[in-house]
Amino acid sequence: MALRVIHSRSLADQVFEQLASEILSGRCAVGSNLPAERKLVEAFEVNRHVVREALKRLEQVGLIKISQGGGTKVADFTRHAGLDLLALMADYANTGADTLTYWLAVHEMRLANAADVARLCALRATPELKQEILSIARQMSESRDRAELFALELRFWDRMLEGAQNIAYRLAYNSLIKGVLACGRRSGSEDVDQGDR
Repeated sequence: MALRVIHSRSLADQVFEQLASEILSGRCAVGSNLPAERKLVEAFEVNRHVVREALKRLEQVGLIKISQGGGTKVADFTRHAGLDLLALMADYANTGADTLTYWLAVHEMRLANAADVARLCALRATPELKQEILSIARQMSESRDRAELFALELRFWDRMLEGAQNIAYRLAYNSLIKGVLACGRRSGSEDVDQGDR
């Protein structure tokens, strides 16, 4: 299959991103109504299908609640969204306090899960995988390069999760790492590709 690079985002992606940014920044208060579809069509100068697609995605990630005849209300994403929203939050975090708060939350969650991931890995991993993890840990202790250390850390936790054999921890980790990488790109720090693990 021959695939080509797509150079522009869809109109629905652009509408979604603008509305998500407004909601995540707090400029659209929880419980407030978004403008009616017709108004959004006019404001964005797109067709109704584009607006509906964007609104459906916003509802899927827990940012809005669409009611038949009742309009579209901004939802309290802290009560309705899942981990898939983390990367989106990182993309729209403001520099400064918002970014620091986001990083702290991510690290606190990772810290809380790390001990149990290690416990499960110790119980379930193959001897070969345990040796690979020890080798990565040795490389980490010897590394003085921050980018290399970060890449090794990603690989270390990927292998630990492989050994833990827990899909919930794996999916949570994927969301956390996606958010960390997005936040790093936004702040201008060096990007490390998760695929290089």
